[in-house]
Parts: sequence; structure tokens; C-alpha cells
Amino acid sequence: MPVVVTAAETPLGRLVVERLLADGAEVRAVVGSVTGDLGVPTSRTDWRDAERLGAVLEGAHTVIHLAGERHVADLLAAAEDSGLRRIVVVARGPVPGLEGAPYDVVVVPDTRRRLSRAVDPGLVEALVAADRRR
Repeated sequence: MPVVVTAAETPLGRLVVERLLADGAEVRAVVGSVTGDLGVPTSRTDWRDAERLGAVLEGAHTVIHLAGERHVADLLAAAEDSGLRRIVVVARGPVPGLEGAPYDVVVVPDTRRRLSRAVDPGLVEALVAADRRR
């Protein structure tokens, strides 16, 4: 079953997509802006368009949501009836809106330093490992 990575155009998103592909995963990407070829099916999505985002999530097992807490409600609306089973998010604390969600929710602690462009390889591994928990 596919894994969807949101904000796949970001440095963290690109590394997660690459790592999932290296593991042999089927990956779909959601981007917020035009980006180069990620090597996977990619959808530029308006977060307010639940129908379009839902089509990307259709049949996916996991979404690794890197697009920020402000889009969690949009993600949940789009995921309804998609068959999604797990939501993985990066956060510095509890994520409002995910409590009581009908999905396996995995919150991976955000180890990124503010204003740094560097991505901790351990964070990438933690996100990929969260998808492996099947």
C-alpha cells in the first residue's frame, strides 16, 4: 500500500521520499509549490480542496505529514473514506485535532533546529520507521 508524503518539496520531504524509495515503498508526493521531479507521482494540492487531496490519499496506508499543524484539519477532512490507516506527523508537542482521530497516529519529535536548513538523518529514519510499523 502506498505512503503519501506531504510537503515533499522541502529538504526533509525530499529525504523522506528518497529513503522510502530505497526501502522499496510505493510513494506518492503532495507538494505546495512547483518542484523538480521527485521520481514519484506528485500532486500540487490546495489544502482547502479536500476532494483532490482525498484522491491522493485513496488506498494509501500511511501519510507522513510534513506540511505543518495548520493543515491537520484539512488532512483529516480529506482522509475520510480514503482507507488511510496511519498518520505520521513531526511536532514539538501534542498536535491539536489528532486526539481521537480514527487512525493510528504517530507523533515523531521534531529535532530540527529553528532557522537551520540542515535535516537530522535520525529524524528521517524515525519517520520511515513509523511507516514500517504495520
